[in-house]
Amino acid sequence: MLPRTEISKNHQLNDVVLDLQEGIPALDGYTGEDESGVRIVIQDFLFSASYRVGEQALLARPEDFGGIVFFDGANIAGTKTMTKDRAKNYTLQYLRHQGFLRDYGDNKYRDLHARLYLLGIRTAIYDTSQPALDGGLPLNAFEVKGKLTKSIVVLE
Repeated sequence: MLPRTEISKNHQLNDVVLDLQEGIPALDGYTGEDESGVRIVIQDFLFSASYRVGEQALLARPEDFGGIVFFDGANIAGTKTMTKDRAKNYTLQYLRHQGFLRDYGDNKYRDLHARLYLLGIRTAIYDTSQPALDGGLPLNAFEVKGKLTKSIVVLE
């Protein structure tokens, strides 16, 4: 594994940022606490990741997404900007890969109450690209705000 070096002094450009608030009980009709010790909560979140601005808007730190390369169909088309769809796609991939959103897969591990509501997407947090400390292409970052609904097990 290569040593991780800073690419910016700004944490929002240097790191993948996930600010996940403490969950509050969900109040809609299908949720609540049941006898099994499962509680459905809603968590506000803010997610941000940096990308390189240049030939293509590629993630600046793909290793922060778990060290795997994600398929990004927009790269095939030669997209040069970060779009709302790409920001949404990256957010979904990160939340799923890190285990915060279990809305698909084997029923044994799937959370039937998992939902993601996106409230706002900013495709660039800076008006102009910011220089990178590593001499690479300049940086910007996207930012996604939303609500994550999920089940948690209550141990008593």
